[in-house]
Amino acid sequence: MRGALRTMSPTIQVFFLAFMVYFLAGIGELIYFLTLQLVVGEQALINADLRDARIVLSHTLFFQVIGFLIAFIAMLRLTSQRLNQIVSMEKLQWKYFGYTFIVFLLGMFVLPGLSDLNAPLAEFLPADVLESEALRNAQNEKIMVQSDPIQFGFALIVMGLLPAICEELIFRGFLIRKMLESGMGFHGVAIFSSLLFAITHMQPLKILPMFVLGLLLAYVYLYFRNIKYSMFLHFLINGSQILMAYLIGTGVLPSA
Repeated sequence: MRGALRTMSPTIQVFFLAFMVYFLAGIGELIYFLTLQLVVGEQALINADLRDARIVLSHTLFFQVIGFLIAFIAMLRLTSQRLNQIVSMEKLQWKYFGYTFIVFLLGMFVLPGLSDLNAPLAEFLPADVLESEALRNAQNEKIMVQSDPIQFGFALIVMGLLPAICEELIFRGFLIRKMLESGMGFHGVAIFSSLLFAITHMQPLKILPMFVLGLLLAYVYLYFRNIKYSMFLHFLINGSQILMAYLIGTGVLPSA
């Protein structure tokens, strides 16, 4: 299996990794709820509010680690490749961290406006899709807009740091490398990987800002040739949103 997978085309390897991500995410979800049932008991789990911040954050932790990180590691093993054969890891330079921070500031200025441009799409979406996204947004707001420093720290790790590591390894690391190996051009790789990044987040009312965020991450990775810069940018984007929500929750910043 290992040798056969390594000789398969880059496209087949991408589809196989996508299958592994969703398969392991399903396994992770099963393990999570079985573990939760053992800890709190079956009746307590039945009566539990699955939108509670503690449950959502711990569930997200399982999804990120098992669905993304373990799938990526398993793919390395199955293809007999080392991390530096898949992911660009050239020597770090402080000036590129500075350039990445400038890209972050640009993103913080541009991305909110793109959400407004995305808003007219709501007229063409089914009511259940709009309801699902509204519930998800309300859930995220409940998790982040609060005054508990412990919950803030946990959210920063689970919703800020882990996606910055796991999603970058998948979307900017493995996916971009395989696209380049398949013969796709520099800008085509950036655009297509960003489109997949936006679609897989399954938030249609945020698809435009997610696509542009994907472009920023892709070009930082492609131009600076080290996954740590795109991880840094990803964490800055996520972390700043979590921090601002926490400051609103504590009353330091006014609510919108």
